[in-house]
Amino acid sequence: MSNSRNIADSAPVINFIDGVTSNVQTQLDGKATYPSQSGNADKFLTTNGSAVSWADLPASGGVYTATASGAIASGDKIVVNTNGTISAVSGSQIQESISAQQSTGNTAKPPILVWDSYNNKIVAIYAAWTGSQGKVQSGTISGETITWSAQYEFSGSFDNNVVTACFVTDFISTSNINRVAIFYRDASNGYGKMCLIDCSGATPTRTADNTYYSGNVSDSKVVYDPINKAPVLFYKRGGSYSSIGCIDGSLTTLNTYPGNYQLNSNSSSNYFDLNYDSTTKKCVAVYRDGNQSNYLVCRVMTVASNGGMTLSSEAVLQSSTYNYNAVSHDVESGLNLIIGQESSSTQYLSMMVDCYGVNPVLEVNPTAMNPQPPSVSAVTTNNIVYNPRLKNHIFFYKSNNKMLANVLSYNKTTTVTSNNAAFEVHVSGQKNERQSLVYNPIAEKVMFGFHQNVDDNAVVYFYNQFETITNLTQNNWIGVSNAAYADGVSAEIKTRGSI
Repeated sequence: MSNSRNIADSAPVINFIDGVTSNVQTQLDGKATYPSQSGNADKFLTTNGSAVSWADLPASGGVYTATASGAIASGDKIVVNTNGTISAVSGSQIQESISAQQSTGNTAKPPILVWDSYNNKIVAIYAAWTGSQGKVQSGTISGETITWSAQYEFSGSFDNNVVTACFVTDFISTSNINRVAIFYRDASNGYGKMCLIDCSGATPTRTADNTYYSGNVSDSKVVYDPINKAPVLFYKRGGSYSSIGCIDGSLTTLNTYPGNYQLNSNSSSNYFDLNYDSTTKKCVAVYRDGNQSNYLVCRVMTVASNGGMTLSSEAVLQSSTYNYNAVSHDVESGLNLIIGQESSSTQYLSMMVDCYGVNPVLEVNPTAMNPQPPSVSAVTTNNIVYNPRLKNHIFFYKSNNKMLANVLSYNKTTTVTSNNAAFEVHVSGQKNERQSLVYNPIAEKVMFGFHQNVDDNAVVYFYNQFETITNLTQNNWIGVSNAAYADGVSAEIKTRGSI
């Protein structure tokens, strides 16, 4: 019979072409079928004698059997101890260092730092070393090197002792602003002033300004609420009244919107702080309340979509006097870490506050910072910033003319722990009465700035953190536990080769 067939041939004819002794379709149906290849990269085919399936490649190495030293959970990374037992990787230690100095190249008083997340620049705001001109510089970062712009003067009457700033991506009434908002005291009359700075060009420029309070302002702190598109300003005004207000703006003007709210009628300067709680979408204020025997109190503010604000009741956290208070949101737990210097014991205590409800609640009782800052009574200022990469808080403070830092962590049980002794960030030769800290999400590092006595320049440094595991070395890693084992029992560990 011919090797070629007419397409009009019937199925019976095709099924019994030359050389085929049975129905072609029956022969095809009898062939083995294989599982789908989709989603099965780097696997191999195996059979149980009757069916074919994909399977993972076996782990390199084999099985290591030894006595467990301490409990081991399934999935724990395992190390071999010097006595031949095995343990889960545990313990951590924070190593710290600072970069080379990054000088702005201009004589200045201590700078306020802001991270411009739109232009990916660091922004330094300061007063001229002589005179009262308000200056600003933006810096482009490559590694740990900053290339600074030229100076821009945004105010001819600027009080460097009363200034705060934040980056604003949007305002309530105007979108896509991407400006640095600066709130400062006018050196000529003490009024509260505010302005917007655009850092998109080679040199910063001012795009809006206004007066937010026509009276004496003695201290201030601002945070940005990204959900409700409003900078929230906490400031101390004449008559020892502390107020808080939302700020709205356009490209040409800034205004309090819809107005000011009285937070407290007697709060001491330098003893309050304000932070944004990204978990509950609230602003958290902590301060020493002169109306309640200088006790440590906390209050939360919720901003409405129209710029209005709801204030909680005051929550007395501690019935004792606290100085130099600071608050930082712990994103990992959703709580807020508050630290302050207790007058009666002359030591720093830290605590965790829950702001999920209508009013703030003390979740974790005060714990003495251990180790304590050296010469606690000599501490004059402090500040705190959260490091989302390592999920800890860096507490900066000045003591005996030295700038120091401690790393604080919440262990999600009952205490706040200090991971290290005080790290000497900078020795004498600086006049930073307000440590300016900012987290750089691109470099994943904290940056800080101060005035340097040697040349009177405003300088910036990178603060580096490295976490090391205390019982893990280059040679003792063996693998991962696929089961849980109690202390002292024989455990089998699948070895995975080099870490």
